[in-house]
Amino acid sequence: MLINGLGVILARGVGSGLILLITVLLMRTLGAENYGRFAFFLSVAFLAVLFGGMGVPVAANCLLPRYRQKGPAHRRSQFFLVGLVAVFFGSLAAGLISVTIVRLIHGGTAMIPFPLWAAAAYITATALCNFLAPACRAMDMPTTAALVDNIYPRVIILAGMGVLTAGGYQLDLDSLLILWVIGGYGAVAIAIFSLARRTELSLRIPRQLRFRQLRVWLSLSTTMMVTPMFYFVLSETDILCLGFFSTPTDVGVYNVARRLAELMQFAYVSVNTLLLPRIAAAHGERDRQRMQSIIDTMNVVVLVPAGACSIALVGFGPQVLSLFGSSFVSGYVVVLMLVVPRFIDLLLGPASEVLMMTGDQKLVARVNIVAGVANLGLNLLLVPFWGAVGAATATAVTMISWKTYLFVLCRRRTGVQTSLATRLRALFFNLSGARRAQA
Repeated sequence: MLINGLGVILARGVGSGLILLITVLLMRTLGAENYGRFAFFLSVAFLAVLFGGMGVPVAANCLLPRYRQKGPAHRRSQFFLVGLVAVFFGSLAAGLISVTIVRLIHGGTAMIPFPLWAAAAYITATALCNFLAPACRAMDMPTTAALVDNIYPRVIILAGMGVLTAGGYQLDLDSLLILWVIGGYGAVAIAIFSLARRTELSLRIPRQLRFRQLRVWLSLSTTMMVTPMFYFVLSETDILCLGFFSTPTDVGVYNVARRLAELMQFAYVSVNTLLLPRIAAAHGERDRQRMQSIIDTMNVVVLVPAGACSIALVGFGPQVLSLFGSSFVSGYVVVLMLVVPRFIDLLLGPASEVLMMTGDQKLVARVNIVAGVANLGLNLLLVPFWGAVGAATATAVTMISWKTYLFVLCRRRTGVQTSLATRLRALFFNLSGARRAQA
C-alpha cells in the first residue's frame, strides 16, 4: 500500500510541477488579464463537468471495487459503458448550457471568448478523464490513473506549446484551449486503451440491462454528486464571484495564489483516491481494524509533504509568486489565509470520504449542502467589498467549520479516528508493544 501510495504521490507531484510550469508560461505569454479570463472559464468548465458527470465518477470508486469483489462479473462492464456514455453526453449538455448562460449574464464573450465548440470539447474531455481515472484505480491500475489524472494531458499541452513556439506562432487564448482539448482527449484515448487490455473489463456491448439497475445507479451517483459539488463551491465560488464582481486581472492574481496553496493537498488527493476502494472493501468485510490501518497509513504519507509545503509557502511565498510577475506578489496575503485552513483540513483526515464509503453518503450530502450554501453566502457578502481577501476569508471559515463537524460525525458513526493527531498515542503504544514482542 505504501509503495503504491508513494508512486501515486510522485505522479501527483510531477503533475503539480507541470501545471505550475504551464501556469508560469501562460502568465508570461498572456498576462494577468487574459489569464484571468482563462481561469474563469476553467471554473465554469469545472462546474459543467460536475453537473454533467452526475456523480458517476464518484460512484465508480464505490461500485467497481464491489463488483470486482462480489460480482456479478458482467455488472462492472455494464456500469463502465453506461457511465462512459452518460458522462460524455451529460457534460456536453451541461457545457453548452453553462457557457451560454455566462455569456448572457456578461452580455457577450468578454469573459469567455472561446468558440462554443472548443469550450464544449474541453468540458467533455475533462469529464471523461474524471471518470476514467477512478475506473482505472478501481481496476487495480493506480499508476495509470495517476498518469491520466496528472501527467499525460500536461505533457501533451507542454509539447504542443513548445511546437507552436518553435514554429514562431504567437500563442493566444483560442490556440491554448485547443491544446487543452488535445491533451484531454489524448489522455482519454490512453486510458481506454489501457482498460481494454484488462480481461476483467469487457468493452463490448453487455447483456441486456434492466431499467431498475439504471435507476439504482442514478440514485447512488446523484447522491454522491453532492460532495464534489461542495468541493466545487468551496474551491471555485471565489473565482466565479471575483469574475462577476471584479476584473479579470484580480481573477488571475487570486487564481495563482490559491493554486499555490492547493499544492499542500497534492499528496492527500493522490493517496485518497488510491485508498477509497480499499476503505469500501474493508467496510464490506466489516473489518474496522483494517479500515483504521488504512486511514493511519494515509495520514502518515500525506502530512509529511503537506507540512513541508506549508512551511515553504509561508517562508518563500513572495519569491515563488514573483516567478509569475511582480504584480502577483500581492497575492501572498491570500496564500497565507488559505494555507492554515488547508492544513487543518488535512490534519483532521478523510472524514467525509470515510463516511461516504461506509454508507453515510446521504448524511454527508446534507452537511455539504449546508456548508456550500454558507460558503456561497459568505462569498457574495464579502467579495464585493473585500475582493480577494473576502474570498479567502469565506473559504477559510467554511472549510474549518465543515471539516471539524464531519470529523466528529465520523468518529461517532464509524468508530474510527480519521485524525493522526488523535491516533499518535495509540500508534506509539502499538509500536512499543511490537518491539517488546520481538525482543
